[in-house]
Amino acid sequence: MKKAKKVPVMNNIEELKKRNKMSYNQIAKAAGVSESYICQLAKGERRNPSFSKMERIAFAFESSAAKVFKMGKIPEIMS
Repeated sequence: MKKAKKVPVMNNIEELKKRNKMSYNQIAKAAGVSESYICQLAKGERRNPSFSKMERIAFAFESSAAKVFKMGKIPEIMS
């Protein structure tokens, strides 16, 4: 059986953080994850969050996972 190929997940966290005037700590608390986890995702040091974490992070921005995360290509900010 062929192993599934990992698709890099890019995100708009940094842009949304600035746009919403939020800190990493505020995002992390609202999403229920650690501040370091959010920082690592925003800076591209971590690339494959679980879908449940993507949903929780999107919730922190009052958005959808599809608007915060893009799979396989560089993200475009979506309003």
